[in-house]
Amino acid sequence: MGSLSGDVLDELARAGRIDAVRDLLCAAGEAERVAFGPEVAARLRAMRAADWQAEFDPAGSYVLAVLGSAPAAAAAETLLCRRDLRDKWGRVPVGHVLAVLHARKPPWCGELGVRLGARLGGDDPWAHGWQLVAALCAEGGVTPPAPSGVIAGWIGHLQWPGLAASRLVPFAGRLRADPHLDLLLPVVFETDRAGVDLTAADWDPRTKSHVGPPAFPAAVAGLVAEGRLDRGRILSATVARLARGGSATELRAFALLHAALAPTVPELAAHLGGYARMLTTAPAPVAGLAQRCLRAVDKAGLLDLDTVLSAGALVLAGPVKSLAKAQLVWFGTLATREPARLAEILETAAIALDHPAPELRERARTLIEQHTARSGPGAAGVPSNRPEAFLPVPAGERPLS
Repeated sequence: MGSLSGDVLDELARAGRIDAVRDLLCAAGEAERVAFGPEVAARLRAMRAADWQAEFDPAGSYVLAVLGSAPAAAAAETLLCRRDLRDKWGRVPVGHVLAVLHARKPPWCGELGVRLGARLGGDDPWAHGWQLVAALCAEGGVTPPAPSGVIAGWIGHLQWPGLAASRLVPFAGRLRADPHLDLLLPVVFETDRAGVDLTAADWDPRTKSHVGPPAFPAAVAGLVAEGRLDRGRILSATVARLARGGSATELRAFALLHAALAPTVPELAAHLGGYARMLTTAPAPVAGLAQRCLRAVDKAGLLDLDTVLSAGALVLAGPVKSLAKAQLVWFGTLATREPARLAEILETAAIALDHPAPELRERARTLIEQHTARSGPGAAGVPSNRPEAFLPVPAGERPLS
């Protein structure tokens, strides 16, 4: 089989024979492996850009060689974080890593896993080595860290499993069986960019492709229905993520999860603050979701009018015509239902008289005219039946006090 040497490693690595590299490392004694470490480091320092362009990428073999010869976690981290290897931790099969670690039994596996986990970047779930980090942490009996890079790698591993057999297991099944579910799922809701990665549908063996909507929302909602995940916590996390705002792409999976959870009116009423914040922090589709939720709570008699007026004022002052139109319809219902507070309702509706969209200005004018005419001048505090009475007076025309 040969012995450990830089020439042998380089030859095997360039030939794509990572299995042979594993076997050499496993067969060697620990003293021989540690003595081989400086030679591995020297080979890596001597490598040039062209050396990584061989027919078979030697990166996986060198990652394995580092794990099989480093004397301590810090030394392994230094070599694995070299620019040449930094984005190639996923090139070595996890089974090979475990075989070498079992042969060596180094006491620093967990420490290295935590160190590498903290180094993962969150912008490329394909390239990072979440599986390497998870294997090291599991071998060392430690909890993986949870920075954004770990979350992206975990999501990527669940959505795009490397083994064909794993792809046949629905996403919900992979999520349910994952040992890091309870640790990492809550962090998904706290990581701003995570929603961008939650796009993959389940694998369809008939078309041999990922088709359909994102698998994440239905999978999480299914685990909630099973009782595997706590409904209250997941709903609270979903509302909080939507209320924190972001792009439509970042929030799409969470909006779909909200729909899949189908919150009851009492559940909606428990998160009024979150839905109110969505009106100004979220893109139009999510803001529309929030508006519908608030209206459902109002219809059930669980929403005070002051909250409706405050939220409605923000909507009417905003640029989204569909939200403003729906808000004016809502105010029309309130004007009939709450005659004692008609003046406040119409005063808030009058904000739309200054909206850039002419159709909304006309709709607001019609609403005010209808209800002031029905109530009569001065009724319920309404100053007149002229919509203009609700417009702010220009500063230059205000009487001097």
